[in-house]
Order: sequence, then C-alpha cells, then structure tokens
Amino acid sequence: METTSTLLLELRDKLKLLQKQEVTFKAFAGFDGFIDRIQKVVRKKHSVKGEYFISVGEFADHLKMLAGKSGQVELITVKTKMGGNAPIFSNALARLTVPTTCLGAMGFPEAHPVFEVMHPSCQKISASQPGISNAFEFNDGKLIFSELDALTTYNWNQIEKNCSLDKINLAVQGTQLFALLDWVNLPHATSIWQLFHEKIIKRMGRKDNYFMFDLCDPSKKSGQEIDEVIDLISDFSLYGNVTLGLNENETNKIWMALTGRAETEVPSLEIAARFIYQAMNINTLLIHPVDRTLVVTNSMNPKAEPSSSKKTLQNPFVFEMKGNMVMTPKVLTGGGDNLNAGYCLGLLAGYEIQYCLLLGMAASGAYIQNGNSPTIDELIEYVERWAASLNHSKISAYLDEPVRRIEPVSLGRKEPYHINPLVKFKDRADAARLLANKLTMYKNKTDTVVIAILAGGVPIGYHLADLLNLPFDIIPCKKICHPSKIGKTIGSVTLNEISIHDDTDIPGDYTHHQVRQIQNELIARYKLYMQDRKPISLKGKTVILVDDRLKTGDTMLACLRSIKKQKPSKIIAAVPVTTLAASHQVIGEVDDFICVVKTFDFQHADDFYENLPRVSEGEVKNFLDLV
Repeated sequence: METTSTLLLELRDKLKLLQKQEVTFKAFAGFDGFIDRIQKVVRKKHSVKGEYFISVGEFADHLKMLAGKSGQVELITVKTKMGGNAPIFSNALARLTVPTTCLGAMGFPEAHPVFEVMHPSCQKISASQPGISNAFEFNDGKLIFSELDALTTYNWNQIEKNCSLDKINLAVQGTQLFALLDWVNLPHATSIWQLFHEKIIKRMGRKDNYFMFDLCDPSKKSGQEIDEVIDLISDFSLYGNVTLGLNENETNKIWMALTGRAETEVPSLEIAARFIYQAMNINTLLIHPVDRTLVVTNSMNPKAEPSSSKKTLQNPFVFEMKGNMVMTPKVLTGGGDNLNAGYCLGLLAGYEIQYCLLLGMAASGAYIQNGNSPTIDELIEYVERWAASLNHSKISAYLDEPVRRIEPVSLGRKEPYHINPLVKFKDRADAARLLANKLTMYKNKTDTVVIAILAGGVPIGYHLADLLNLPFDIIPCKKICHPSKIGKTIGSVTLNEISIHDDTDIPGDYTHHQVRQIQNELIARYKLYMQDRKPISLKGKTVILVDDRLKTGDTMLACLRSIKKQKPSKIIAAVPVTTLAASHQVIGEVDDFICVVKTFDFQHADDFYENLPRVSEGEVKNFLDLV
C-alpha cells in the first residue's frame, strides 16, 4: 500500500482539482451551541505574568495536593469564542466551500454576537439560548466544565415552536450530509435525534444521504441511555451511509457501558472498536486518538447507500493511520469538530476513505496549529508541509508508513460478550413487560396491532397487547430442517412466504417438498387455532411483530414478507433478545426494530430466560380465547 507521504500528495492534487469545480454539496448540522471560554490554569504568578500548568496530569497532581486543605485556582481567559460541536463543525465545513445549515442553541430570538464570526455560507437557525463551556487547555489535552442551565428545557417541541417544521424542511432541501453532534451535553438529545429521524429524514424518502454522529464523552450517561442512542444511530443507516466518530476515551466508555465491564477490563483500542462496530448497523466507526486515526469500516470506497445491504460483521476492514502532532497548539477545543468536517468533505467529494481520513486529520491539525478553521488553500498548504516533513528524520520515517491493516485478534474468552449481559427475563410475560416499556408511544393506538409468531411469540404477543391495550393476532411459521445436519435449519415458511438462509448443497426437490408439506401443516394448525375467528386486517395499520427470540432472522423475515403483502403503513419488529447478525438482517426490512438484549450469539434461549417452557397448542388457543 501507499505511504502516508504519497497519499498526502495525492490528496493535495485532489483538493486542487476540487477548487476548480462548482460546489454542489450541501450539509446540515445540529443541535447544540455554546459560548466557549478558553482558559489557562495558573501554576505560578510573577507580578502580572503567570506560568501555566502544561499537562492535565500536572494539574491533577496539584489538585490532589490540595485535598483536605482547600486552595485557590487562578484562571486566565485566553479567548471567548463561538462553541458547540454543531456551530464549529458548520463553520469549518463552510470554510471548506460547503454551504451548511446549523440548527442549534445560538441565542433566541436573535443569535448571540459570538456566533457572528460564522462563515457567510452558514445558515443559522437557532431555537434556544446557548450553554457555556469553560475549557481548561493544556498541551496534552483539555478539561471542559459545562454550564447547561439554558439547555435543560431545549427539546424538539421548542425547536418546532421557535423555528417551525416548514422552515427546517426548506433548509434541508438538497442536503447530502447530516451531522448530529454533542449527544451528551443536550439533556433531550435522544428525543431530538429520534424526532428529527421521524419528521425530517424518513419523510425525505431518500436513502443516499451521509450521516456523521459524534456523541462526546458519555461518562455521565447510563448503559441503557447509551444502548438506546446506539440503536437510534443504527436506524439512520436505512437512509444512507453512517459514520460514528469517537475519541479514545469515548470508545472505552461506550465499550464499558455496552459490556457491563469495569475500566480495568478494557481491551486494546482495536478490540473495543471492533466490538462497538459489531454492535451497530453502520458503515464506518472512526476513532481518533491524539496521534493517529483508527477505522473500522465495511468498505474502502464509501457510498451513500444503506449499510444493511452490505455490512460485513465478522471481518470488517480495520486499519490505522498516524497523524501529524502539533507540538505548540494555539487551540485544542474544536479539533475534533474540524477533523469531522474534513472527513465529511472527503465523503461529499467521493474520496476513498484513506483520503477522507487524511483530510480530516489535516483539517484538525491546521486548526490546532493556527487557531482557525482552514480554507481549502490553507489546507493544501498544510498537507504539503506535512508530506515534506515526513522525509526529514527517523521519527518522520516511522510516521511515513503504509496504511496498516489490523487483523482480528483472539480475545481469549470462552463466551461472547453480550451488549446487555446483566438482563435475564423471568419468563415470557416479564420479557413482554420490558418490551412494552420501549413501545409506550403505541399504547391505546387504534391503528396499531400486535402480531405474534407461533408458537413461542404468542405469550409475549398476548401480554404485550394487553399492556399496550392493542388488538392481538397470530401468524403461523415453521422452520425448514436441514436434510442431514441435526439441529440446523435452512429457512422458514409461512402460509404464503418462504425465507431460505442456507441453500448450499441442498437439493431443490428437498426444499420444494418440505415447503409444500409445512404449508399444508400450517394451514391445518391455523384453522384449528382460529376456528370462526376472523384475522385482523393489516391494511394501513401499524404492525408490531413479536417473537420470543431472534437467532438467525429467517423466521422473522418470512413473516415480514407475508405481512407486507397486506400493505400495512408501518412494521415494527420487537423481540426480547437478538443476535447481532439476525438484527442486521431484519433491520433493513422494517420501519423500527426494538429489542432488550443484543448478543453476538447464543446457543440456547434459556441463557436469557429463567423459565422458558414449550408453548403447547392448548396454550395458544387459550391466549386467543382471552382476546
């Protein structure tokens, strides 16, 4: 593979060509906004001049020394500037020639003067007063102390009230890239993202978008909250190419939240990155430690199309590239936002991912070095200097290595990690209760119906329908057994649909015979269960399809295809426990996917249930009689 210096020179040429082209890109970013006070922490004072703490560790040692004694810390405000991930990202992308709409908390009814510095190509739409961030900067990092009082009531209702849905829809027309940023510091960020997905993205009807997500430090968030936002980000993959950006600390915190493990058990960055990627349905996971960038992706050639159709879970492409350390930074706060902006410019320009990464690292480096987001000309100049520097020392030679592919590493564990390892259901009724907690928005809806897959899904479907006060019905389905491998299945059959997940070396006559035999059996069982009861019409309805587990996905897929023939308005798949591979199979076929527990794999469903008896025909009839 090409070395970093070679790639940089190729990137320079690409940027020069981009300068000559007419801009056809458009971007959107939301939803935060802050006034940033960049501050230095005084270590010693000589008259009016001060010496500052140069590292986070040095300052931490000073604070430890003050424990139990009290003390005073003097701060020098170096700069007061525009802050917030969305405004900084928008300004950075606009300076790189991409017109960007920024919807956020920048002052209301008028934007605060600190945001006047945003590039003229930025359209500002503000729905709230900004928060305030006090950023203590050191040579090796920063500590941010945020004041979030103004953002406690900032939610989607406020956004619609102060900005109007029509104004937002008009602003996003023709937009190819959407950046949803700073989940942590907005108390209602999850619901804002959810409603933006429902009211804007889904209604656009396009599936060729690019999405960039940046959570920020999730330390103060619960494991459940992290799991919810991870699922939500995966939902966006149905409408385009999704990238999640994290720094090293954020990666470790998310890994801990998803696995329930302690900080002392955090594996290498590469292993943690693979795990997070496999827990999601996204195209690319972008992790940017201080000195390099690590990427987990399904393709070196990002395309704006849903990732569910091409996701490679078991062996994604994992590689890293070393960055260009800025030894005397002018500013650190905003470096990650500029990295995201440069990376997104590469996506919009259609660059291969190695160029997108270099573009991101160059944009971040130029910003940190100069104190301002770079223009294209300044970026080209920085790239040229970076490439030239790699030819002048042994250290530089080390940095000028080919892009390094990282092969999978054995984790040395007997059991796979689970996304929610602490959850175990008492029984199917308990599982239904936990599912109902995630589906409360459908309670008492007259246009919604619960459909349960026979037979294990029936108790869950009944209890879920009872808890949500919804109609309840069943759909018969049965697996096709493998002709020679005991315990293995090759697909599933409903009354009018077939889903085959493994037809390798299986005679067609066998499959045809099994399908015909199973369908005759299902017809007889369905008549027995239903008697004189008429099935519920699903046309124009919201259908919640449930089962007690999802292991391969073929049963669910067969049922989904059968239900789609009745032309419902919306389909939600809901299961207590699912494997990641199965969820990725199903998520592209439904409008929403709800689960309580995710796992890489499981051998037995009773790993997740304390009591999971077989559901008899008599029990199915009893549940239907109770409806």
